[in-house]
Amino acid sequence: MPVLDIADCINETCPWSGKPVQADSLTEFEGHVVGFCNPDCLEQFERAIQHFRAAIAGVENPAGAAGSGGEGGASGAGGASGAGGECGASGAGGAGGPAASGS
Repeated sequence: MPVLDIADCINETCPWSGKPVQADSLTEFEGHVVGFCNPDCLEQFERAIQHFRAAIAGVENPAGAAGSGGEGGASGAGGASGAGGECGASGAGGAGGPAASGS
């Protein structure tokens, strides 16, 4: 993975906490550098992406995941929401953002 530069970051504040992004908490998402306030919020984002991608795969392939597709979607939303609560404990300001929409 190439070294990511905070100067290339598309956001100034963490989408989970609302705090300023840090150079040690960057990732590339769909060709853009996205920043977070700490590595925990970055990991939370990556877990949420995995949950949503699994849910989308279940919707796009209902024959292969008919019974588990809905469960995966619910689990994915719960996982993102639960992870939002974790970050909310350390920075309550941003928990209302993505985490609230998942509940």
